[in-house]
Amino acid sequence: MPGTPCTFNLPSDRCVAACAGLMLVLLSLAPASAGATTTEQWQELRLGVDRGARQAQLWTWGWGLFHGAGLTRNAYLASESSDPDTRFDARVDGVKSLLALGALLIDPLPHAKARARVQALSARQNEHADAWERARGALREAASVEHRRRQPRALFSSAVVNVSAGAIIAFGDNRPADGALNAALGMTVSAIQAWSQPTVLTDLAQRHGTAAVIIGGEPVHLHYAFSLGPHHAIADVRW
Repeated sequence: MPGTPCTFNLPSDRCVAACAGLMLVLLSLAPASAGATTTEQWQELRLGVDRGARQAQLWTWGWGLFHGAGLTRNAYLASESSDPDTRFDARVDGVKSLLALGALLIDPLPHAKARARVQALSARQNEHADAWERARGALREAASVEHRRRQPRALFSSAVVNVSAGAIIAFGDNRPADGALNAALGMTVSAIQAWSQPTVLTDLAQRHGTAAVIIGGEPVHLHYAFSLGPHHAIADVRW
């Protein structure tokens, strides 16, 4: 789960040496690179959430066009087809397409909101000492939503709709085989839609996390971030 703290237990006879070495390295690097580190990390964060928002927009528009086309097709078949079974199925599928379009509007992806929050905090980073931590918190929150939307349990509402549609065809129109096929195809589309959602924020959050080191029975909380690019490699650890 993105943003979940991890804990390491260090033996008491090694923890002092490990922490002292880490502190010496960080202190020796801080005067030369602290400003550059913050600038690079803000840039990476802004670019990451912006890329996620663009991918989310493409995903939303793509699936919106898919379900919109399905709704148009089913509306036509429901009134113009000469086959009564096709008209019945088109009415059922038309309702499914309409519900899918509504879900895209009512339950949008979290990327646009995350981009707005990060950009606002970045613009006022000099006014708020905790702007960086708040931005990382916004990232972890959005990444958690992104991760949850791709889990199998997120398909529960789609399963209810598709099974209900299949049951209507199977029992309402006395066509069990067609009803089962309709439910199976509907769930396949729903699964592809869920699993094709962007994962940019989840990947980005993995590079901006928290950890805890147990020293003498007391936890020392660390916040880490790392950035890799063609011409730089930056690690930032704070406690």
